[in-house]
Amino acid sequence: MPSLAAQRGDAPDARLRSGAEQLGLFHLPPGFAIQLVAAEPDLGKPLNLAFDAAGRLWVTTTAHYPWPARTDALGRPIGDFARDWEDNRLAFRGLVRPPEPETQARDQLRVLSDFDPVTGRARRTEVFADGLNIPVGVTPLPRPPGARGAAVVVHSIPGIWRLEDTDGDGRADRREPLYEGFGFKDTHGMASSFTPWPDGWIYATHGFANRSEIRDRSGRVTKLESGNTFRFRADGSRLEPWAHGQTNPFGLAFDARGDVYTADSHSKPVYLLLRGGFYEGINRQHDGLGFAPPITLDSHGSSAIAGITVYAASQFPEEYRGNVFNGNPVTRRVNRARLDWTGSTPKAVRQADFLTCDDPSFRPVQVVLGPDGALWIADFYNPIIGHYEVPLTHPARNRTHGRIWRVYWRGEDATVPPPALPDLAQAGAPALVAALRDPNLAVRSLAAGELAGRVVPEEARAALATPAAPLPPGAALPVALLRERLGATDEVPLLAALEAARAADDEAALASLRAMLLRGPPGPAAVEPFRTLLARVGPGHLWRAAADLFAQHPQPWQTPLLLSMLARAPEGDTLLVYGLRLALKEHVARASTEILAELAAARPEDAIRLADVAVAVATPAAAEFLLGHLERVGVGGLRAGEFARHAVRQLGPGKASAVEALIRKLEGAPLDQRLALAEGVSGAAGEQLGGWSSVVSGWLERTLLEALAAEDPAIARRAAQALKTLVLPAKNAPLQARALDSRTPAAVRQASLEAFDLDAAGQGVLARILTSRAGLPVRRAAAERLAKLPASDAAREALAGALPAASTDLAILIAGALAQSDEGAASLVALVAEGRAPAGLLRHARVAPALERRAPAVRARAAELTRELPSEDARLDAVIAARIGAHGETKRDAQRGAEVFVQHCAACHRRGDAGGSVGPSLDGLAARGLSRVVEDILDPGRNVDPLFRMASVTLRDGAERSGFNPRRDAEGVTLADAATGRDFRIASREIVRLEPSAQSAMPAGFENSLPDRDFHDLLAFLLGP
Repeated sequence: MPSLAAQRGDAPDARLRSGAEQLGLFHLPPGFAIQLVAAEPDLGKPLNLAFDAAGRLWVTTTAHYPWPARTDALGRPIGDFARDWEDNRLAFRGLVRPPEPETQARDQLRVLSDFDPVTGRARRTEVFADGLNIPVGVTPLPRPPGARGAAVVVHSIPGIWRLEDTDGDGRADRREPLYEGFGFKDTHGMASSFTPWPDGWIYATHGFANRSEIRDRSGRVTKLESGNTFRFRADGSRLEPWAHGQTNPFGLAFDARGDVYTADSHSKPVYLLLRGGFYEGINRQHDGLGFAPPITLDSHGSSAIAGITVYAASQFPEEYRGNVFNGNPVTRRVNRARLDWTGSTPKAVRQADFLTCDDPSFRPVQVVLGPDGALWIADFYNPIIGHYEVPLTHPARNRTHGRIWRVYWRGEDATVPPPALPDLAQAGAPALVAALRDPNLAVRSLAAGELAGRVVPEEARAALATPAAPLPPGAALPVALLRERLGATDEVPLLAALEAARAADDEAALASLRAMLLRGPPGPAAVEPFRTLLARVGPGHLWRAAADLFAQHPQPWQTPLLLSMLARAPEGDTLLVYGLRLALKEHVARASTEILAELAAARPEDAIRLADVAVAVATPAAAEFLLGHLERVGVGGLRAGEFARHAVRQLGPGKASAVEALIRKLEGAPLDQRLALAEGVSGAAGEQLGGWSSVVSGWLERTLLEALAAEDPAIARRAAQALKTLVLPAKNAPLQARALDSRTPAAVRQASLEAFDLDAAGQGVLARILTSRAGLPVRRAAAERLAKLPASDAAREALAGALPAASTDLAILIAGALAQSDEGAASLVALVAEGRAPAGLLRHARVAPALERRAPAVRARAAELTRELPSEDARLDAVIAARIGAHGETKRDAQRGAEVFVQHCAACHRRGDAGGSVGPSLDGLAARGLSRVVEDILDPGRNVDPLFRMASVTLRDGAERSGFNPRRDAEGVTLADAATGRDFRIASREIVRLEPSAQSAMPAGFENSLPDRDFHDLLAFLLGP
């Protein structure tokens, strides 16, 4: 098992060591050595690393992080600075006042060279550019003929820039924005991990929480919302998404086959990304196909992973080749995973940690494969690494130290000399073509870049055309991609490689398929070679590459092939199955209803596969196909409601006849089947039921009310949820009766009380429930609905009436609701003055901010009533300290704690492979330590991740709606529902006021709602392995 014993997380009291002293504190497998390449004062704090063809190392460094400066790379004021600064200012620890933003950016891009052949130390360090603003991603460009100095692409807030040295003095004197509009609400991701590939694109990652609207030089705008992976052209001409989702990807690498890997925080540390795939992450949604499959469920003991590389070279021993290496800055180590393949799907199997360090300030934020075959590590050297665990203004948070390390294989007898970095910058075309055969992928990539960007095209084409011995492993792909970039038009060699393939991972055929992606759709001559290839060669890498090609360049002849491949693809090759479904989705999106019906008629299982992907296609043809499919096979399947909802949403009332036909077929069918269709129609219709025919609307009303009355609580709950959005007066009385019935299961009561209208009768029902003996979840749900009506006298009176007898966590909710209006606040203060509610409520973080906005007399009375009380922070500090002290004295049961997690936490949080994704992942919490985890549970508003800050919206009708992660634009605001994590939208015309808050979406009150035993068992589970 991997070692997890070393200290984790922050170490504010740790002393800063010199690089020489730190060098002796590393632990590596036998036969490996580590060298100090560079350290302060020659470096600063490194973020990203990249090599150029001359063997020089480019390093982005920062002194600003995490607080951005006011200017861009040209020294100009950033236009939207105030908006992003306000978000950044509140992003981490709202109780600490941030520094004033610096007027001028002063971060740097440095170049390291002239490495000592024995010690590895960089004997030359130059500043290529300063005046940068938290620069992250960087990649040097090939130097074209006649250029006097270097050119580089680098991220610097708020965009991606091209910096060039035009006079050869080693300093950038020309700065051009390539892509503008990257958000910097949260600065620990932004645009990073720039990785050029022989296909002519630069691949990159987009960081956590930021909303970017990126403009290229043609004026095209690409929107990226948190997470995401993208690629762009070095000339600013085009930027496009590569994969959707994840939470905070930081680190990107290719393997020798051309697959893309990323590291991600708060989801999984290792991903193989398929183009167009949707990946899980905090508050992420997929396209209808479900999330793309992960290749590991191991969190590597941390929720913060930074940097990734695939070892594709020969300097390390065989057992390390093809392994994945991750930087793990929280646990101070470099993780290693072996890739075990099932067809085209790897499983990342965690191995013993590759590198650990006894210096608690070691923070490996990037790991890259060097062209010398060594691993190069950027060390953000800092006693404090957590973004939310310790105030960003803490004096121990270091701003000046940083190191670069190199790890190489010296042999167990220490006889292997340190490897040398190659210099390809002056090599001619023949030498560069020879370098394409190098066993090191980094060398092959650099050589490809030089051939495409520096060498005269005619010379490069001639060198590539020169006959040579058979290509060694790894060389076919860059050769094929370069030939395409240099203008190859003949399809015959590519098809010949397909015809010659006999294995599922044939390199030449795989290279040809990748090269075809750089062209338009395959011509008629390709049809037979593809049919023969896919019939002769079994499932694996070639199939997955063919699926990618069919998705990007869809042709009608490919669709039957995709259906046949899906029928033969093994379930264990999950990436292949997902890639085939992605490709089939593109084909369904282009097909007519008649074509889809014809394809489905061939085999019953093909109809099922087409329906499976049609839910991700927003076309009328796909919708009509789905309704026809339901009519043919019935609605008893697990996805029937999903199929119906998608179909009805796309067709609308204008196609009511198709829905009516399905309704007629369901006469006499079991209730659960009819309910599935009713759920679909309800979900699609929303509030607009009046636009549907009387046949559809009448059947929907009858079916849902019949299901609501069912004895089966699962059916009744589904019916209540389906009725929630419908404008249907007839629903109110049955829903209210269900909500009031004490014999009804709590889940059905809760769903019912959330679904009826909030007219006077509805408010009266909620008031009765609130003061009843119903269970706490039901009464809490009633209070939450009433809390959304601060302008209602009845709601206010009901809340005030329930407060004296409310439990602590319910009292906090009620008090916070009352404090939203002057009248409610007056009632709250009066209850406290009469001794019917505790004065401490007025100091609670969920109540006090709202009271500060109330009338002067109310504020003054609240201050008078709380004058003798300790501050709420002081009270909670005492509670937290007591719980921490008691934990060591308490007998704990982690297995029982897992049950507590499921009951109280799993609806929002994921740990391992269980739980939801509304809130952040709880993997790796041990890195935060006992004190911080106790603090997070008992005072969730103290350290608030920016994505989970609440905001309230006052509507024109006086109602209030709240949610987290507000994203506003000209048309309105999008928020995430605190209970489900699903986005909802409010139009600008309905909004009176939007008020962001520093409060967390996580409810308060666990100090009372969790019994001591549950609390300590939960901690044992969360802090365990």
